[in-house]
Amino acid sequence: MGSGGQRDIRNHRRRVAGGEGEQPLVANVDLVLAVCGLDRPVRKGRIERTVTLALDAGAETVVVLTKADKLTRAEQTKALSIARLQTGGGEVRMFSALKKQGVDEAALLLWQWAHPQAEAGAVVPAAPAG
Repeated sequence: MGSGGQRDIRNHRRRVAGGEGEQPLVANVDLVLAVCGLDRPVRKGRIERTVTLALDAGAETVVVLTKADKLTRAEQTKALSIARLQTGGGEVRMFSALKKQGVDEAALLLWQWAHPQAEAGAVVPAAPAG
């Protein structure tokens, strides 16, 4: 634990040419949202590397596949299946801001993460109408 009761989790990478030692990438991370746009192919290994780094740091990981409106339903289903395999069965969410797909679920996920002490029957803020 770091000061103030916070976790002191750090992830590092090697410094680029000319540098010495390691360069901090993140610190005190509890939740990692690995965001991948579906408007182009996701680079091979990107999801696995991101999830692995987050898990090594002790952080919870959610893969968010954005721009779902660019795919047909069949392609969305395939993309979800592939991402779930790449995360080892981890949490994967499909999202399209354009079509408002997954917006309420993402808001609820973040609210629940930000309010871990909320009881099961707690009042959750409603999504704005529109």
